[in-house]
Amino acid sequence: MSTRANVILQKGDNRKIWFYRHCDGYPSGLGKEIEDAIDPDSSEETILNVLEIPGIELTSGKHGDIEYLY
Repeated sequence: MSTRANVILQKGDNRKIWFYRHCDGYPSGLGKEIEDAIDPDSSEETILNVLEIPGIELTSGKHGDIEYLY
């Protein structure tokens, strides 16, 4: 079973960056990888770290068939 997931990084009310992962979007996997990618001192570094997570890609919004949204 695929576990598709979207990840939203948001700064303020209007700036959102969407990411998508087609499989392995479980909280114990992708959720932990996102937690590890967060740099509390730099939103730009956080974005770069998230982009380095295997299987992550930029997307334009929420996919219709996701199981997890972070």
